[in-house]
Amino acid sequence: MKRHPPLLVALHWLSAFLVIVTLISGGIAPLGFHMASGALIFAIFLLRTTVKLKTHVPSSKGTQTQIARVMHMSLYGLVFAVVASGLGIAIEANLLEVFQGNAMLPADLSESPMYAAHALLTDFLLAAIMVHTAAALWHQVILRDRLFSRMWFGNKPEADFPQN
Repeated sequence: MKRHPPLLVALHWLSAFLVIVTLISGGIAPLGFHMASGALIFAIFLLRTTVKLKTHVPSSKGTQTQIARVMHMSLYGLVFAVVASGLGIAIEANLLEVFQGNAMLPADLSESPMYAAHALLTDFLLAAIMVHTAAALWHQVILRDRLFSRMWFGNKPEADFPQN
């Protein structure tokens, strides 16, 4: 079993934390905080995608690996779709002007089709995160294949060192 590079591990956990905070904040935190965290997620996912494309990532073959690839691509696609729909809301509602004090916040953003898309995509993202988490726990607890050691920090497991 090979570990993922430390930068990818750090970006994975940072993006996971920010996505969870942003999912929780949408509707209870100030809109500016929610928008800023969404922009930060977008920047981190761009960096993460770039690093992932330029870095050797451990791989294996088989059906589980193919399912994992589809799941991870779905997560990436959903994050980008949620961010894009949030940006769509910001453009549609002229939120940059609102934050600059040059316009008023629309009375009800929930009337917007873009808002409906954002809410639906967020639900899909939340469901995908739950499936991803359940699969990771299944690997770690049921299969006991030490999957978490691939996406964590610390010393490399013995399996990563060449055997004499």
